[in-house]
Amino acid sequence: MKKAILTFLAGITCFILSAQTYNKMLVKDTTSWQHFNCYIPVIAPGQQPATPNFGFFPVVAIDTITINNLLYKKVYQLANYGLNYTGKQFKGYMREDSLTRRVYFKESTIIPEILIYDFSLNVADSTYYSFPNSSNLNGYYRVDSIIVKTEVCGSRKHFYLKKHVNQNPVAYENYLEHIESIGSTFHALYNYNFNGYGGCQFQWASGPCKHLWELGLACKSDKKSKKYQSCTVSLVNSCIPHYDSCNYGNVCSGIRTYKLNKDVSIYPNPTSNKLVLTINLAATETLNIKVYDITGKELLSYKNVTFNEGENTYELNTSGLDNGVYSIVLENQSFKNSYPIVIQK
Repeated sequence: MKKAILTFLAGITCFILSAQTYNKMLVKDTTSWQHFNCYIPVIAPGQQPATPNFGFFPVVAIDTITINNLLYKKVYQLANYGLNYTGKQFKGYMREDSLTRRVYFKESTIIPEILIYDFSLNVADSTYYSFPNSSNLNGYYRVDSIIVKTEVCGSRKHFYLKKHVNQNPVAYENYLEHIESIGSTFHALYNYNFNGYGGCQFQWASGPCKHLWELGLACKSDKKSKKYQSCTVSLVNSCIPHYDSCNYGNVCSGIRTYKLNKDVSIYPNPTSNKLVLTINLAATETLNIKVYDITGKELLSYKNVTFNEGENTYELNTSGLDNGVYSIVLENQSFKNSYPIVIQK
């Protein structure tokens, strides 16, 4: 009987885990990935970066098309940073199967698609990846670990995969990091652009400013919100420090592989007359704070509120709100997130 109960509980646990919300990579509108290459200045505090060289431009997924009864998005590489479509180059088609939590890519309507992301994997699972331009990298990759981290869009699973080899590989060689709803920290179409370890290495061997491959993901966003950002840093010349890596190509700055992390808590919730926000920031930022009702009507607005590096507290007067469910939105040019609150008097 005890064994039967344990088996039942294990089954329930598996069902709950499998039923967890899946965060899609492709949305109905435009999805874009900004990248940086090894010539982008990656700097440590007090150090002067090298001259920037923006050699790798955004990848965008736009316009839905049906191929063999399957829905795909057209994928282009842009010739300029931002979303300037002048001179865009067609790369192929990308589709996402939300049921199996897999993302596929095909170069043309007649070329078979290949798997580029599998977000259904568990630790110790393996999956086969093909690299059309680097066949020596083809093979089975095993999930070493899955870690949940806080990104701009909220908590996301990071999948760490290593290729099966018969000997000990070079550190970080053929090591992949995939983020649910975001993609590879290397490149959106890393299967076609990955050049392996050693092509370029930043001078910082440790700490937050290292990146051991030739490319890195700077930003992933869509029309609804920004999903991921590296953190840009300006410490030299007359550059103004900013934290919008979705636009770093248009300003002078360095970039480091830091995920913009905002730890936000709101209490008491439910509340009656006031709310207290605690926000833990990696750097000083100015945010707008807005409160909406369930219809999307803006009821309260606090503009250009400055929060310092470290832990901050901010109090909102909610005495004028009726009982019900509302949402608090924190936003600026590089961040937007919503938090539910309940007013109960």
